[in-house]
Amino acid sequence: MTRILLLGALLALTAAGGCTRRAPDTGPIDISAIGPLETTIDPDRRPLSPGEAMVLDATAQGLVTIDAAGQIEPALAERWIVTDDGLGYIFRLRDVRWPDGRPITADAVARRLRAAIKPSSRNALRPALTALAEISAVTPDVIDIRLERPLPGFLTLLARPELTLRRAGDGTGPYRVAKREVDRAVLEDRTTPAKLPRATLRGERAAVAITRFRHGLVDLVTGGTIGSLPQLRAAGLAAPSLRFDPVRGLYGLAITGDGGALADPVLRRALIMALDGNALVAGAELPGLTPAAGLVPADVGDFTAPLRPDWLALPVVERQALAAATIRAWGNDHDGPPRVTITRPDALGDRLIVNLVTAQWRSMGVDVALVPGGAPADLRLIDEIAPLPSAEWYLNHFTCKATSACTPVADAAIAAAGRGTLHAALTGEAARLMTEQVPFFPLANPVRWSLVAPGLDGYRDNLLALHPVTRLRALWPK
Repeated sequence: MTRILLLGALLALTAAGGCTRRAPDTGPIDISAIGPLETTIDPDRRPLSPGEAMVLDATAQGLVTIDAAGQIEPALAERWIVTDDGLGYIFRLRDVRWPDGRPITADAVARRLRAAIKPSSRNALRPALTALAEISAVTPDVIDIRLERPLPGFLTLLARPELTLRRAGDGTGPYRVAKREVDRAVLEDRTTPAKLPRATLRGERAAVAITRFRHGLVDLVTGGTIGSLPQLRAAGLAAPSLRFDPVRGLYGLAITGDGGALADPVLRRALIMALDGNALVAGAELPGLTPAAGLVPADVGDFTAPLRPDWLALPVVERQALAAATIRAWGNDHDGPPRVTITRPDALGDRLIVNLVTAQWRSMGVDVALVPGGAPADLRLIDEIAPLPSAEWYLNHFTCKATSACTPVADAAIAAAGRGTLHAALTGEAARLMTEQVPFFPLANPVRWSLVAPGLDGYRDNLLALHPVTRLRALWPK
């Protein structure tokens, strides 16, 4: 009832005031970010929502930052050098002070980074920072970071909102939070006289955000995923307002617990052979959806050899027939067909994808059941964007620490790659071994979409799906 009343109020408001969008190239800017926006934001306690990431990016800084296109720019650090072996990063800080006037020191930066990677941290970037070996404050304005192995995109990690510095809930970004409520934050330029326009940022459901945009009440909707694509499709919005970021990552079914019947790699191989990615995408009829590229994309920074399982060369009908025969034989050996449980996703688009997968597997004789969140299940859907172009980020999801459907030999290859000089070759071998073991069922490439009003001429699609508030207009001061 609350949702109906809210949507009705929005429609009534636009009917009374007209549906003409004000030009967003002047004056305040209104943003709807899909997902929650809590009053207390701590990236070390839980992953950030899209709106929370925007607030941190606008109000705090890390060593470096990104521009609208995702390119690295100075922030707390005015300059840096990278050693020839790619293992050392030395940053010199500029004179930046906390809101109370005290200087930000290299020691404060070191403490922030150590907090993000400590074992108890739930920072979303912690799994990507496993190569970080040592953090040293050499002088008050010089920090030295050492890696165990080269890490493609390390500077990009340091630029993310999850690693910005704050104290007492505030940082040194161009904005400050002038007003904060549950699911709403008002951002104002912290300098005097103000140069940046006020920005109001809401965290809300996709249907509400899309409705606001359709009727000219917000200038940007961001944080869209596959889960919210059905609402987007129903709204009939398309280019040039509709934008897709060229993201990479993982979208599919990951094995949880001991895996039940899925503990058998022979059955896992049959199940992945049974899936028809093209039919899955066609059946979903969702904009921006494309079939999955595999466990690890072929062109990430430290991985060059594309992985194509041998069965992928078979025609779909032939490989599905082979999968069905394997599933029948498994059932004969285990006194009944395999039973697989999947956690039922909350978002409509995710649920649609899982239902299509369920239909394909059931047609092969698999007993598939969807169970509520919180109930024991063999599989759950994951949707994650790769924060850096590294095969290791993908592989770390499927080590023996992360899943029961693993191979210790692959773990050993990853560990050896971290210590030795044959990093790419050993990482490739680990990926090959993991692909054979099928620890994950890729379903589609992840999707991140936004709705952008014409006046936001600084907006750029990028690999990180991060869109700094200060870069949404090209003429805003930097």
